[in-house]
Amino acid sequence: MKRLNVPLRQIFIVLVAGAVLLRILFFSISVQQVQPSSDESIACLQAQQIADGDIQLLFLAQPYLFPMESYFLAPFIGLLPPNALGARLLPMLLNLLAVALGLWALKRDRGDAIKWPGAVLMLFPSSYYLMMQSAYALPGYTALSLLGVLSLLFAQRATEGRNVLLMASLSGFFAGLSIASHMLALPIALSVFAYVVFRPSLKASGQALLGFLLAAIAG
Repeated sequence: MKRLNVPLRQIFIVLVAGAVLLRILFFSISVQQVQPSSDESIACLQAQQIADGDIQLLFLAQPYLFPMESYFLAPFIGLLPPNALGARLLPMLLNLLAVALGLWALKRDRGDAIKWPGAVLMLFPSSYYLMMQSAYALPGYTALSLLGVLSLLFAQRATEGRNVLLMASLSGFFAGLSIASHMLALPIALSVFAYVVFRPSLKASGQALLGFLLAAIAG
């Protein structure tokens, strides 16, 4: 029997295409069949208030969440239709961006471990998380995904020894902002903190610790 020899690049392209199509399917069904929830409507309402010049520090009726999604939506709220499509389009696109950045972070990792399981899990997560990414814009999840992976990317830069203080500060800022947007980001932030701070060089560890903590508090 002839052995099938398919380049890994082609397999990866097929997986990415399948993941994107799956999210588009979820998104299409949701905007046609499911009306916006009260949380999604509040996010859009606060986005309009931000666009009008108001400063929003807390999500309405959820006084422990920073309304990050509303700030994402604010520049575009006047262009989006006042329905499920308008409430879910930008979060879905931002979640696609988060997946793309996560795959890039995985590719940049210098470890020798097999990376395919991580890539597959990013492309095809649990059905619940997939729904949060593409079919229902529950406040906090988009910010958690996007800001968490941005924190990791800057942490990677810090571990490469390039502008350690600056990169660790940016990593900490995005980690802190993600925690303010959703408490489920805390385990991610702690993991990134350990990754960026515990380095062989004592000097680099000190710089990373100082930059990360101060920026995380600011975030």
